[in-house]
Amino acid sequence: FPSHDTKGGLKRLEDLAMKLKLAGNDELAFSKIVDSTTTGLDRLATYTINALLSKPATFATLQLVANGLNSLYLPIERLTGSVFRGDLREAKNNLRILGYYSRMSSEATKWMIRSFKEGQSFISAGGGITAEQTGKKQVLGGIESLEKLSPTLGKALNGLDVLLTSPTRFMQAVDEGFKQIQVRAFASAHLHGEALEAGLKTPIEISKYVEDGLSKLISQDGALNSEFAIRGQARKMAKDQGLNKFDAYELEQRMVETWQPRMIRLERLADDFSKEATFTRQGYQTTRNGEFYVESGISGAISSIASRNPLVRLLILPFVNTPMNVMKAVGQRLFPSLTINTPILKGLHKQLQADLASGDPARIAAAEGRIIMGNLISTTALLASASGLITGNGPMDEQERKLLIQSGWQPMSIRIPTPEGDKYVSFAKVDPFASFFGLTADFLEAMSKADEIKRGEGMELFAKALSISISKNVINKTYIASLDQVVDMLQQPDRFAEKYLQAKAGAFVPGGIGALAPLFNNEEQAEIRSVSDAILAKIPGADGVESKRNLLGEKIRRNSPVLVDYFFPTAISQDKNDRLMSEISRLQHGFRNPSTKVNGIELLDYRLPNGQTAYDRYMELTGQLRVNGKTLRQSLEKLINSKAYSKLPDDRLFDVDKSPRISEIKKIINVYRKQARLELQKELPKLRTQFRLVERIREGRDEGRSVETLIQQLQGI
Repeated sequence: FPSHDTKGGLKRLEDLAMKLKLAGNDELAFSKIVDSTTTGLDRLATYTINALLSKPATFATLQLVANGLNSLYLPIERLTGSVFRGDLREAKNNLRILGYYSRMSSEATKWMIRSFKEGQSFISAGGGITAEQTGKKQVLGGIESLEKLSPTLGKALNGLDVLLTSPTRFMQAVDEGFKQIQVRAFASAHLHGEALEAGLKTPIEISKYVEDGLSKLISQDGALNSEFAIRGQARKMAKDQGLNKFDAYELEQRMVETWQPRMIRLERLADDFSKEATFTRQGYQTTRNGEFYVESGISGAISSIASRNPLVRLLILPFVNTPMNVMKAVGQRLFPSLTINTPILKGLHKQLQADLASGDPARIAAAEGRIIMGNLISTTALLASASGLITGNGPMDEQERKLLIQSGWQPMSIRIPTPEGDKYVSFAKVDPFASFFGLTADFLEAMSKADEIKRGEGMELFAKALSISISKNVINKTYIASLDQVVDMLQQPDRFAEKYLQAKAGAFVPGGIGALAPLFNNEEQAEIRSVSDAILAKIPGADGVESKRNLLGEKIRRNSPVLVDYFFPTAISQDKNDRLMSEISRLQHGFRNPSTKVNGIELLDYRLPNGQTAYDRYMELTGQLRVNGKTLRQSLEKLINSKAYSKLPDDRLFDVDKSPRISEIKKIINVYRKQARLELQKELPKLRTQFRLVERIREGRDEGRSVETLIQQLQGI
């Protein structure tokens, strides 16, 4: 809860405590009281998170695909571990989990629908999809003063609130559905095994045993029972029946004994399995004296800070719990045999070591499976990367990466050779599997450029390459983007502050709306230069935002179709078979567009009668003008196809000299840019006057003459 300093003083905190005490075990009353503490920043943070998640590919398809794949993978991983250990009992249990999935889908769907309608989870407490999602969060609903003033208005706002929070409600509902399936399937599989060990043989007997066990494990409210929950139910029942303290205690003890101590282990294992499958664990699960306890670690600390500070969620980390769990899952399975003692990943293997030492067959099988399958997947990813079947994040240099993407190449993708050229299908959003392949591809690239990372030997080189690949994959994750932007802004505010503000402003436009904007702009990429541009670029049909242009002055179109990106988490790109752009990106030089300033004059401050900025016109002219009858593209294509160019050295000589091919390309580009500047001055006489004044000022200063009058004229313009 917020501290008394931010909620109106100690008196208000005391009132809140009294309300919670009076609520007792009434969960609905408790929830309403908690929701009443929601601040304006809480509501704003909730809106922003829902706006970010509102594209169907994000809140619907991706959630279903990621949870579905991981739900299938985990039992297979544990099956592998149990077979490797020769533990047939656990092997059969994990096979049964897969079999029980389909049987539990109907019941799970019921709870998923209810979760969406009521906006809350049932199966287990905590472990929400976002750091703050520990209960029902509202944007406009639940404002008591408005509801009292106008019940009709309050009802309308509550209805609108359901719409605004539908992305997180849907994700929470999907999360609930998968957890219901996983808990029920996991428990049923183990209860099935117990029934067979108890000598039950007929399907009816086994089915009854499983159903009885499930009824003790999961309450009628869909919640996973724990000893704490059972005692709470007993106290509530005793209160409802008006029992005295002695009878209430007896009832509580009977209910706990009826529930049976063996259910404690099953409840914890099933709960842990479901949270691992849906990436909603809270910290590491380890043991102390054979018992479970939660060690929060750095992720717990960060999650706690974010959950208690809406400003942190709003400006820095909107998502904490799931990203942390995804990164842990990848780190725990990335060549575990090699990385268990690597400093950068050693901390991630706490759980692996705890599971191996636990003495619990189920946990040992899970740990062994993690090692075997982790090594297998990592090796497969390494081979796929080495053969060029998958791509990583690309060059560290941002401009080099942009040029490579403009050629049709796509990061974090499967490369499919076709007669028309390579096709790329992105797997970037399907974590944790995406990170496996991305990390290994980037690791190989870093190893191949060992000279650039100051070549080490053996494990030293391995650690350096691994550090670079982890850095690239973490930074390029959407859910870490805000944190990365904040760090950049704090380090270089003059350079990155505006970019950060643009990103935050654009985030207020729901992604479900903003993602459709390119359909109204010929699928061209928008050039964001201001906060207003960031907002307008995400409003379908809005004018005033110019398109991005490449090195040749050509407008840049999106590689992947808008509607594919909108509904599916797999972007698709086709190699453009553009030999010129492929050659430019292959040189890995990072050719850049010209500065927006020419002779100290900001071209973005000038506009043509049609509203086009002078800078955009300058870029356009660079690509349109003809020199010796050829455009810039035609001249460059002639160059790279010439025999003289093919004879030039192709590679750079360490840091001593770049490829002569780069110099030849830059010479031609500079000729066209000079001609474009001259033509621009003809179209904008005011700009030409200013250019001439700047030249006269420079000449006067070089000759030692007074230039004050010229400076005054320049300022007047």
